Amino acid sequence: MRILKCWHSKYGLCLQRHRVAVIILIILLVTLWLAYVKASCFKTELDPKYLHMLPSEDVIPMHMKKKHKAFEHSENVTLVTAYFQLDTFRKGGNSHVNPNVYKKWCSVYSRILNPVVFFTDSPEILSMFKKLRSPSLDNLTKLILVNRTDLWAFSLKPQIAKIFSQADYPKFHPNTVIPDYSCVMHAKYELLKKSIQQNYFHTNFFMWIDFGYFRYEVNKTEKFGLSLPKGFDFRSVAFSLECNFQKIPLKEIIWKNLVWVAGGANLGHYDVLTRFCDDYISSVKRALNQNLMSTDQQIIYAMNVYRNWSSVTLQLCHAGWFCLGYLAKDSWEQQHK
Repeated sequence: MRILKCWHSKYGLCLQRHRVAVIILIILLVTLWLAYVKASCFKTELDPKYLHMLPSEDVIPMHMKKKHKAFEHSENVTLVTAYFQLDTFRKGGNSHVNPNVYKKWCSVYSRILNPVVFFTDSPEILSMFKKLRSPSLDNLTKLILVNRTDLWAFSLKPQIAKIFSQADYPKFHPNTVIPDYSCVMHAKYELLKKSIQQNYFHTNFFMWIDFGYFRYEVNKTEKFGLSLPKGFDFRSVAFSLECNFQKIPLKEIIWKNLVWVAGGANLGHYDVLTRFCDDYISSVKRALNQNLMSTDQQIIYAMNVYRNWSSVTLQLCHAGWFCLGYLAKDSWEQQHK
């Protein structure tokens, strides 16, 4: 016993110090990992320094495209957007979004010179949008009042609600909390595909933009348009890079609310975007079969983890969440100097 007591008095303190050192090392490693994760994401604010497309490995320059494929339509870009009525909801930390915010943001469409296809389930917003585009942009505007019950995306609501109601399912507002919000995110690709099929303005290129995408332009007065960015690869779909890519399973993507590309805008040639929309819809069904669901950003992430989910390559710009839209705006402004 005395020998044991002496051994403890001699080495016990060393063992305790060893434990403290291990704990400090673990804390340091976790801190470094969190710093890496934070650094691997890009600012939401636009950084002009990075306002360009990241090239694909074998980009075909836009001036060469006619050598590869005949284009029968205008090279103008049709914008597609939508507004669905949702009650005030929490987004992110403690911020809240309500319908009045979107009504303010939508005023910018009176100054966007592109053809626009607009979907909504709100007669009030439809009327407001019509006034914004009249009279000078009437011929570049297609207004469509939709019923949620007619849309594939909203038919998923009961299944999504059941998934979100699981006791152990992660709660990220509103992504995995409000089933209607998830449905709205999936509807984007359904409506984009419908717009391409109808091609009301006979354009080769289509761009989805979220209804409030150009919120920072609301208090300005200049008219502007969106054009194909320099270096755009028409065989790909363009997105804005949000965070660095990690090859991890869909469950982990959802459980950690991870994002790779921003869902607020995408751009592509009509046939490539059609394939992408088909792949997206198929991927949503795959996720539901795994009893998993969140928003379009998590689904698109998974589409590039599981390469058999989509054959469409993405081309990215990396100046933050708003990069693609402002890159297209900058391209238009350069053309109209």
